[in-house]
Amino acid sequence: NELALTNSQAGRFDEARLQSEAARATFQKLHAGDPENPDWLPGIAASKLGIAETLRRSDRRDESLVCYDEAIDFAERSLAGGEDDVHHLATLMFAHTNKGYCLSLDERYAETEEHREEASRIAEQLIGLEPNRKKWKKEYATLVNNFGSILDDQGESDRARPLIEKARALRKELISFDPANGNWRADLANSEYNLAMNFLERSEVAEAWAAAQQCLSHISTMLRSEPDNDGWHQDLATYTDRLTGRFDEIGADTEAAKVHEAIERLFRDLSEAKPGSDRLRKLRASALYSAGNSRKRSGDLESSLAHHEKALQLRLELFRGRPDDPDRRYELASAIGNFAQALGNLERFRDALTHFQFAYATYLEVPAGHRQRDRYLLLDEKNIREMRVALGLVELPPSIVPADASWRFWDAGEAPAPGWQNVGFDSDAWKSGEAQLGYGEGDESTTVGFGPDPERKFPTTYFRHEFQIGEAETAGTLHLSLVRDDGAIVYLNGREVVRDLMPEGKVDYSTFATDFVPNDIENEPLWIDLPATVGLAPGANVLAAEIHQSAADSSDLSFSLALFKNVPAIDPLEGLDRSALERFLAIPPA
Repeated sequence: NELALTNSQAGRFDEARLQSEAARATFQKLHAGDPENPDWLPGIAASKLGIAETLRRSDRRDESLVCYDEAIDFAERSLAGGEDDVHHLATLMFAHTNKGYCLSLDERYAETEEHREEASRIAEQLIGLEPNRKKWKKEYATLVNNFGSILDDQGESDRARPLIEKARALRKELISFDPANGNWRADLANSEYNLAMNFLERSEVAEAWAAAQQCLSHISTMLRSEPDNDGWHQDLATYTDRLTGRFDEIGADTEAAKVHEAIERLFRDLSEAKPGSDRLRKLRASALYSAGNSRKRSGDLESSLAHHEKALQLRLELFRGRPDDPDRRYELASAIGNFAQALGNLERFRDALTHFQFAYATYLEVPAGHRQRDRYLLLDEKNIREMRVALGLVELPPSIVPADASWRFWDAGEAPAPGWQNVGFDSDAWKSGEAQLGYGEGDESTTVGFGPDPERKFPTTYFRHEFQIGEAETAGTLHLSLVRDDGAIVYLNGREVVRDLMPEGKVDYSTFATDFVPNDIENEPLWIDLPATVGLAPGANVLAAEIHQSAADSSDLSFSLALFKNVPAIDPLEGLDRSALERFLAIPPA
């Protein structure tokens, strides 16, 4: 049984199950030869519990539930001669706990609650029998914390909160007994995180921020004692991502920024203790970038600029250490572009233009096709054009279809009728609304539907916009400004003119995008010059688009599309001061 447990914890479930089966067979043989001996029943119960665990972890839940029931039966029979036997009680507690968790995976929540209550009763009994043994408090805390999280996931935050608070109280007791125990502190950080998320379910921002601070404080304490602990770094990344994402969703951008700033301070302190660590400098730069974006959303543009400037300095340091590394050059180009964007937000257009050109020139030195390099080149070309327009250096003609145009959209969870891309298609049954259209970010003018299950959202949503063109307006080159998250296919008068992040060949409603659009550019328009052979027709014209998610559980969707005609071509690097760029990069001699 012990060997089976070791293999199960290592993920070797088939081996573990065979060993548990062998242990069960031996115990049952012993029991058959000596049925009055009570020592064999708990062995059978423990073996059955081990088998159930390996079956559950192998996604054979129906079989595992049968084994959990058998484990519970044998554990209860083993207690008939002594209800205070802690080993037998522990087996029974784990069987109820794990069966409850297994039931929750199948959304059988009423049964889950029954087993949680029975496991809690046994845990309290064990604590009473051995009050000085910390193992039982730890297990009890884990039990109520996990079931609190299950209730929270169901949207039952009121019922979840007392369980999460109970787990936090138990874990605080353990920490007071042994403050240096990193695993116990990690558990307490988890309870504080769960409590923060519980508060956020009801938009209780101040309370959520207080719990989030406690969570981050505990993880900071852990990492200061073990700065290279990968598990704790992963916990920190997970909590940060989920907390800030939820703060952003409810419009608490200042609190999201504070989380990122707290993480940046931690990595700054760790970097000072370990100045040669590139990993810590990268993590600090990422935290500064995220803080800058959150401060921008909160309206604090000066603070946003300061954060992006610090992130840029760190990326410069990393690049100067390894200037031939394409990843370092790519990340530097991205940081320059973010800094330029922050300058543009403050209407410092001349400085922004200079830095967008620096970013463009730096991306050009990255190998073609490396990560998102080609996409960012297009984005910075668009940004350079916008800065020149803002400075009066070039003129952008009026749009034929503006970015905030009204679109018909089909979000019915199936493909529309054939010919939906064509002029004259009857779209009266479609919904309509102004761009930007989408969901999940809070900045949409029109919200589209994604279906009843947020974990299985509709893979594709369809859009169309009809407009009229006079006879004299048909000639000239056409240009699109497209916001899409994630993949897109765009049609003009039924002809495909753009395919982005989509597979080649035939696609349908169930086709997913080949990649996702990174968060930092998902609302940045992609500028596309259409081929000279693509033109408008006198009279009715139609732009149509299908937007495909990259995964069924994607958090958001964004779409808007503007159409221009006869936009002057630009050279993105015209006027670039290359000596200034070289001074900016300032690669020191070896």
